Amino acid sequence: MFERFTEEARRSLFFARYKTTERNGLAISDEDLLHGISLASPAAIELLGDSAAAAFRSAESGEHYWTRIQHDREVSVRGQKEIPFSQDAKCVLQFATSEADLLLHEDIGAEHLLLGLLRDETTNTCRRLKEAGVRLSDVRLRVKAWRGDAPAI
Repeated sequence: MFERFTEEARRSLFFARYKTTERNGLAISDEDLLHGISLASPAAIELLGDSAAAAFRSAESGEHYWTRIQHDREVSVRGQKEIPFSQDAKCVLQFATSEADLLLHEDIGAEHLLLGLLRDETTNTCRRLKEAGVRLSDVRLRVKAWRGDAPAI
């Protein structure tokens, strides 16, 4: 399933998984995915727009988080078990794939994961993003420009 995912997208999922482990969650949630993206791809978070990016940008760098994971034995041991995606997170992954296909992108990056989060309007993450003024159509245009497909808005 993850063959098309870029290294950055895979790293986003990895960090989301560890966020789930830290909170003792039973499944990777859409909120964990947003946290994972913010750690693995700060550039993708900037696609949300200035004020929203500031609100959802991680205070911690991905490298710092990785170092912390390596040193936290309890999280490392818990992180070795399989953690499934929640139903919401599965929908986000499907929407991310659909967005990449819609934009004619062969790979699926962290930017497509963001688009997937915005497409699933039933999630808390989507509601929070929309409350911050983020619109799917705007982010889609920014992704196209970022990838060199269209002029920026």
